[in-house]
Amino acid sequence: MALYSQTYETPWSYEEEVRAAPPPVAQATRARGVTPLEWPVTVSRHVFDNVKLKAEWWEIWKSKSELIVDIDTTLLVGGKLDYTVQYTQGSPFRETAYIAVDDVVLVTESLAKGETKSGSIDLTGLIGKSVKITIKFESMIGFWSEVSFDVWVIMGFSEEPSNGEPPTDEWPIAKTELVFDNERISPGLAHEVSKKREKRVDTSLVLGGKIEYSVKLESSILTGCNFYVMWNNEILEKVEFWLWEPHGTIKAGTVDIPLSKIRSTNVLKIAMTHVPGTLNICFFSIFVTLGYSIEPPVDPPWEGDWWEWLMENAWWISLGIVGTGLILMYMPRPGPPVIIVQPSGSKGG
Repeated sequence: MALYSQTYETPWSYEEEVRAAPPPVAQATRARGVTPLEWPVTVSRHVFDNVKLKAEWWEIWKSKSELIVDIDTTLLVGGKLDYTVQYTQGSPFRETAYIAVDDVVLVTESLAKGETKSGSIDLTGLIGKSVKITIKFESMIGFWSEVSFDVWVIMGFSEEPSNGEPPTDEWPIAKTELVFDNERISPGLAHEVSKKREKRVDTSLVLGGKIEYSVKLESSILTGCNFYVMWNNEILEKVEFWLWEPHGTIKAGTVDIPLSKIRSTNVLKIAMTHVPGTLNICFFSIFVTLGYSIEPPVDPPWEGDWWEWLMENAWWISLGIVGTGLILMYMPRPGPPVIIVQPSGSKGG
């Protein structure tokens, strides 16, 4: 798998209680935070290590996602998710924490301030070649809050997967960024649509990179579309959804970025094509990892395209302009001043 973590070191223990009748029964005693190793081979991923999400007073939702890809499903026999959530600090009101697997919410916990809750969710049958874990919490407008998440994904295999151990040729410094987080893409009535992000890189320090992607076919009138991952206008990966594939199909993978293809300014472009009018809609997430020889002194974030943002928000911008115009048109205005004219020669009294 492309993302790795250590396995639990504390074994699953058993105790025996001897009784006259019935015969002795083996009873399992679970220590807190320890997951039973139920499968021949267990690979664990510490997806979120006490990650704190903080919502400011103007924010209602706060979320973060991680993607595990290249899972050997031919050997996979089961899986589970262990979690601990804590409402660490913030407003005096209750907050709600969520954990989603491939955008399906499986955990919902209502937390009082200072409260901690833990649990385990069976993922058997829910893990494909990739799995995306998202943590999220809902806050109240006008108050700031902070919730801590500790999440493990444990996968069981019938035997040691060929890629079940971390690679030995990792770069000295690896920096992973979530460039696209569950983005919607659809050409609609057109043939093609694309989204892109740009990043500046210190080419004197970079050693290589990789792209991890996950794309889900959400809906269509007639299924049939191509999804492209492009780096500096070169196609690195093409994903095809065929007519017979059902809605909800997820495809994922990892693409290496050779050092020779990394420039000082790089453009990651995602494109989708289909037959116009078939209304294929996909959701996708993209992680990009760049390896460096040492920590780069400057590491600019991925930047979006302003024209793309303008097109995506054109409807709301137009609505705002029309609304502002109507308000100005029908805004009450003060009438002309009242002038009292006194006839000449008359006196008040």
